[in-house]
Amino acid sequence: MTEISPLFQNALQAFGEPRDGKKPQAEFIASARGRIPDSLVDFWVAYGWGIWLDGYFQLCDPARYRPILETILEGDPDFNASRSHVIGFSAFGSLLVWNEDHRVMDIDMLYRRITCRAFFKGAATKADTAVAIAIGNVNDAAYDPPDKVGKPVFKRVRSICGQLDFGEIYRPKLEPALGGVIEAESFQRVSALEAMAIAAQLEPFTLFDSTKPTVPAVRRIGRGNGGSA
Repeated sequence: MTEISPLFQNALQAFGEPRDGKKPQAEFIASARGRIPDSLVDFWVAYGWGIWLDGYFQLCDPARYRPILETILEGDPDFNASRSHVIGFSAFGSLLVWNEDHRVMDIDMLYRRITCRAFFKGAATKADTAVAIAIGNVNDAAYDPPDKVGKPVFKRVRSICGQLDFGEIYRPKLEPALGGVIEAESFQRVSALEAMAIAAQLEPFTLFDSTKPTVPAVRRIGRGNGGSA
């Protein structure tokens, strides 16, 4: 059996094995080597993709969600969609992305925010360590968006809508970019790929600098929207 790095073993101890998903095919594994850190690829070989933490987060097939990144990052001078890979997403569609140039990226599909610490501060750790830390933080409270009065919604939404199946997310019936309100009662269970494809097309996303206490907005993402910070 493929040896799993200690950092990923810690994630398994904390979250258990991903469930209800699938194992990647050999062709995908071969194409991922050298582009996605080996420690993560080895983890996928051993345990596959699937749901963690009752749907709070799930690991996914990067190839399936590539069109989402192609829409969001199209033509961006710093973040190349062809060098970016969705490795998982939250119950509300926040994407965890591995970028071959800038490492870990987070794309919040509800608030249309992108963060990437290494882009602003450089890589402080090895790639395998960086991706393992990101996987070890998939229970982060940041993946549970607040409603209009600031209260997290995941448990209430799960109670109303039921547990997610692999490949599903919770999404407001009306997209926030179109005026929808983020409150527990407004969510429904939907296909992750279909909902993300719609959300990705509505308006440009904004890059924020999470290395600063105020987390300022830096620029819009996409074609013709600035360049290196």
